[in-house]
Amino acid sequence: MYMDSWKEAKEWLEGIVFDDPAVSDRVEKILHPEHFKEKKPSVLKKLEKKKKDIQTVKKKADPVSKREKNTQVL
Repeated sequence: MYMDSWKEAKEWLEGIVFDDPAVSDRVEKILHPEHFKEKKPSVLKKLEKKKKDIQTVKKKADPVSKREKNTQVL
């Protein structure tokens, strides 16, 4: 597509691109990525929580740490 002036380009952008909400959102994300925080997929969040839970369980079940706790009490 060839445009004869900046005015034509502006009219095209305003009339075609920015009138369509889906297109407008994509253009906004391209022009201003800093406004859109990247979110982790929920699956990844769940996996991270599982990992933390497993680490907590392992730490609680560690016989060395249990001995250290018992020694501190005495």
